[in-house]
Amino acid sequence: MVSLWEIINSKLVDEDKISLQAVPERIHNCSIFDLFTLAALTRGLNPSLCLEIGTYDGRSALAIASNCNSEARVVTMNLPPNYLFLLRSGTRSSSLLTGLTTSAVSSRTARTLFA
Repeated sequence: MVSLWEIINSKLVDEDKISLQAVPERIHNCSIFDLFTLAALTRGLNPSLCLEIGTYDGRSALAIASNCNSEARVVTMNLPPNYLFLLRSGTRSSSLLTGLTTSAVSSRTARTLFA
């Protein structure tokens, strides 16, 4: 297992900048530590494609997009708002996917949308 500490310390130097955008916090958002961790991992690993599942309001997707290179793609996937109701009511799993939403943008576009 590779620790977060090893990834960040081996890939980032003191001059590297981590960017976090000011997006209002809501009750189910990830913490500021979670956002910083996502941002640091993204900056350190420099992926060309990122997949985020459970987008909610896009706060963590923005932290990822803000720290990718400008050519990276960020794909997000979110379950429909009534997912739990449908699941509890015995809806077939294939029907649950009808409300699934996805978005795919370049990191440059994502940063522009939230600026």
